[in-house]
Amino acid sequence: RKLDPFNPQPHYDPGLPYVRQRDVLIDTKALFAESIFEAVPRLKIVGGLRWEQIGLAYTPYPSLVTASQTYEPTTGRLGAVVELTPRANAYVSYSRAVQPTTQLVSLDGSQQRFSLVPGSQFEVGAKGAALGGRLEGTVAYFAIEKRNLLITQLIDAVQTAQQVGRQTSTGVEIAVVGRPTRTLTLAGDVAVTGANFDEFVE
Repeated sequence: RKLDPFNPQPHYDPGLPYVRQRDVLIDTKALFAESIFEAVPRLKIVGGLRWEQIGLAYTPYPSLVTASQTYEPTTGRLGAVVELTPRANAYVSYSRAVQPTTQLVSLDGSQQRFSLVPGSQFEVGAKGAALGGRLEGTVAYFAIEKRNLLITQLIDAVQTAQQVGRQTSTGVEIAVVGRPTRTLTLAGDVAVTGANFDEFVE
């Protein structure tokens, strides 16, 4: 049947009954702080810090055996922006973040033993505008690292998941936005990246 995009109703696959598979409760608390200050003329320092407490309770049906886990990651970022001209800035930044090995709602009891996947990113670049703001451009170099990535393989004919290694990627990105008229905007973006598995320890 057709679904009304302005008043959607529950809909299931035709001919298949609705089966309740799991209850998932995610309770998240977070504290964060951000600051920006002008260290010297034309130089701004930007920083941020975030702490989270993520509680996950996963109850599958029909066993009704609840598996729970609590994650408490601390992440943050630090950067600087230099005003080269009134219409051009250069910047550098370093940030740390985490993500689950898969969507939190899918982490059953066996998968909750895995840690979060930590990552970091370093970026340096420049942004500028010309022709009265009708032409804007950005060029940036970035380096990204992720650790404790999840892989799945067969061990003694048993599908086994584990966290391994470290993966890095580096690249350059160039983006241009032009506004030849008041009603026309042209945008282009190109990126060249390369990724490597620097460590793979099973």
